[in-house]
Amino acid sequence: MAPRTLITVLLTCALAAACAATDEPLRTAAQDADTVKAARAAWKCKKNDNKDDCSITVTVSDSASGCVLTIDPGQETIAFPRGVQRKIIYWLLDDQTSGGRMIFKQDGIAFKSDASDAFDWKLRFDSGKGFRWRNLNPKPDEYEYGVHVQRLASAVACDLDPKIRNEN
Repeated sequence: MAPRTLITVLLTCALAAACAATDEPLRTAAQDADTVKAARAAWKCKKNDNKDDCSITVTVSDSASGCVLTIDPGQETIAFPRGVQRKIIYWLLDDQTSGGRMIFKQDGIAFKSDASDAFDWKLRFDSGKGFRWRNLNPKPDEYEYGVHVQRLASAVACDLDPKIRNEN
């Protein structure tokens, strides 16, 4: 391989690795600010009867294994009633760890089975401190999902497994 081609390949790989390491979506500050504002204005998700956009606070705390995630009691399974469609669910990270710098992974809110017919508009925002999905609620079903958080630039990670129930 010619030296010039090799240098180009190496620079391209380094740039790709740097982008992958930050793992952040390319969004303008205004877009991110609007998403953060909407997430903070959303109602707190309830166990039953979520009729509007809603939010779930995911608290991350220190533990002997590194970290532990919790959500408010009653939000382990949240439900959307029949006829309520296209509502956005926001997850907001409350980092209470001593070291700080915890963020949602790129797959921070990931469904355990194919839910592409039921959820869209996936987005990680606020430098990894927020996540959203839009619930299309096309049919009655229950969706298990994982919450995945990590310390920025570290192997410390923790997970949680709540559910969303659609009663369409």
